[in-house]
Amino acid sequence: MTVAWRDRVLQRRQTPFSLLAIFFVFLTFVFSPALFKLLLFWLDSEEYGHGLLIMGLAVFTFIQRRDFISRIDSKPSVLGSGLLIFAMLLYAASIFADIQMGKYYAFIVALFGWVLVVGGFVLLRPMLFPLSLVFLSIPLPYLVTRILTQKLQLLSSDLGVYLIRLMGLPVLQNGNVIDMGSFVMLVEEACSGLRYLLPLMGIGWIAAYSYRGNYATRAIIFASTIPITVLMNSARIAVTGLLIKYVGSDAAEGFIHDFEGWIVFLCACIFFYLFIELITWITKGKPGASKHFILHHTRHSNNPVKHVLWAGRHFAHMVVVTILAAIIYSASYLRPSEPIERLSFNDFPLRIDDMEFFPDVLSPEVLNVLKADDYFIGDFIRRSKAPINLYMAYYAKQKEGSVIHSPKDCLPSAGWVIETQSIVDLEPLGMEGSAVRSVIERGGERLMVFYWVNQQSSNYSNELAARSALLWRALVYSRTDGTLVRVYTEIEQGEYEAEQRLRKFIQALNGEFPHYLPQ
Repeated sequence: MTVAWRDRVLQRRQTPFSLLAIFFVFLTFVFSPALFKLLLFWLDSEEYGHGLLIMGLAVFTFIQRRDFISRIDSKPSVLGSGLLIFAMLLYAASIFADIQMGKYYAFIVALFGWVLVVGGFVLLRPMLFPLSLVFLSIPLPYLVTRILTQKLQLLSSDLGVYLIRLMGLPVLQNGNVIDMGSFVMLVEEACSGLRYLLPLMGIGWIAAYSYRGNYATRAIIFASTIPITVLMNSARIAVTGLLIKYVGSDAAEGFIHDFEGWIVFLCACIFFYLFIELITWITKGKPGASKHFILHHTRHSNNPVKHVLWAGRHFAHMVVVTILAAIIYSASYLRPSEPIERLSFNDFPLRIDDMEFFPDVLSPEVLNVLKADDYFIGDFIRRSKAPINLYMAYYAKQKEGSVIHSPKDCLPSAGWVIETQSIVDLEPLGMEGSAVRSVIERGGERLMVFYWVNQQSSNYSNELAARSALLWRALVYSRTDGTLVRVYTEIEQGEYEAEQRLRKFIQALNGEFPHYLPQ
């Protein structure tokens, strides 16, 4: 760069809008590997297929406000520089730990940081809405999505069964399994309603922001999307049950199933609009919600256009971010990765503590949900004793969409109820860490369950602690492998006898673990 050219760049005058636009393009280039994966995720995901539209609307809203933003008397904040540095550190940690969500959130933090660098909190206020749209287009963390899916799955099943009973039809429910006598219907994770809830919440956020009313009314409008989605999805489950009963099982598959989904979402949008009409009638005294929406930004400033100097500090921020990005990408490509040594579960001993193994097999549907790289499941049986079931699921790399599933999350869906739950120390059994001890019941059958997460010789009973340790090991050792271990047995003669039987079995397993659970 010549001195003359540099002087011309530094002396060129730009508006806050121009500086924001320039750096938005610059950040898009810096975060392009992550944003490209985000684009692919939008195109492939049913829950977040609206993400591309939301992001486009955010850009459109930003461009629409260019005149107002350009007239703002900017007051840059030093906090923006700190946010930019934090965003790059978060981006580096997410790359090394292979956490895709972290990369997306680093991009959002960087956007907030640059807004503060250019105009401070004065500029942040008109930028909050387009920035919030960018945030809504980002997928939720996997654990949050999983918990929401399971809660919605059970809630929709309960309400769907209630609606079927209102129609006078006999029905039995066991978790997310609905038995209508002549057929059994499984409410899968894809039928939880999350694919309706997230797009409708996006529509609700836009509608609440554009509605001319107080903050309480806007909050009610946005919050109404949740019960509307749950009720409509429950109605869909009930209607699907009726169609299967009177039309056939084809009603739950293929085109009819997909078309029914579109009808449900369309009806949810209609009910949402009718709810806004109701709120308008209650708060305004008359219907006509369309008259109370601001479809474009109408705020104007009487100030003349205030040009800000394309100062050295803005140029310096871009240079620093560029250098940090170059260091991050170089370090990620040059970082060595050692192969993980372990034996396959196919070679696991078939006789433990004088008990013979009888294998079991997981269905393709279950395996598609678990996404485990290797698994072992079956019963170890000894004459005159209740069998002990052993299940192990190994993950070579835990990342978004492919992480260990806690048994606690799956029990309610299968109809099991947790009677008691506690944490037990594994040290007396020859292992470090702790495990979860649960007594569960379903239809009079009671089981004693021990389960824990093994990550490189450490055992965790707490899922959050396991994820925190996983992040540290990913950053330091570039490893995210882990194994879920679960053993259970039937409670026949009392909880104490069942627990002692499990403890003895786990102690015998400990001698085999080092060969199959990476150290």
